[in-house]
Order: sequence, then C-alpha cells, then structure tokens
Amino acid sequence: MNEPNRRRDDLWKTNGIEFWRELIPNLEERARPFRVDEAATDDEVRQIFCQHFESQMPAARVACEAHDPGPLRELGHSLQGAGGTVGLAAMSVVGLELSAAARSGDWPRCAAIIDRLEQWFEIARQI
Repeated sequence: MNEPNRRRDDLWKTNGIEFWRELIPNLEERARPFRVDEAATDDEVRQIFCQHFESQMPAARVACEAHDPGPLRELGHSLQGAGGTVGLAAMSVVGLELSAAARSGDWPRCAAIIDRLEQWFEIARQI
C-alpha cells in the first residue's frame, strides 16, 4: 500500500484511534455507539468535514486562550454530532471531550485537544 493510502486508512478506516489514544483513553470503545455503515460515506464527504472543522480552529484557539467556554462547547457539540455521520466515530468522542473540558474550565485540556485537532486536519489535508 502506498503512503497516501496508508495514511488515509490510518485516519478513515481506523478512526485514528492510535492518533488519539494518548489523549483520550478508551476511545475505541467509546466511539462504538457513533459508528455508521462505512458504505454510507466516502472520502470526499470526510474531506469536506475536515475542511469545515479545520476552518474553525483559529476561533477555537482564541476562545481557549480567552477562557470562553461557549464557542468550544458549540464546536465540541458539532464534532460530536457530525463525526459519526461521516464515518469518523472517534471525532464524535473528541467532540464530547472538548465540550466536557470547556464546560469544566479545563483550559490546558482544551488546548491539548485543539492542538491534536489541528494536527489531525493537517494530516487529512495532505492525503
């Protein structure tokens, strides 16, 4: 398998479990309820999802630095709802985690999640 296909499979097929494992324990188990039939979505839909949410990262960073939970909770809720529907169930759990961290005022955790999201979207853009 060539490198771009391997990287795509790492993100899409495995839901990036390894990518998120250190930051979000039990991710694979927690993502199960959000899974949809793989045939219901495709790479183009997932790329649109990534482009949409990547465009929100600068505002998320500003909200985190300002300790403003509202935009982060909204972003988390959107990720939670959309992730599974595009075949990225792990992103639904990431959204849950971001919302919970913002709600509790855990700004270092919010920043860590935003950092990983930015890295995730960077990888997605390259495949």
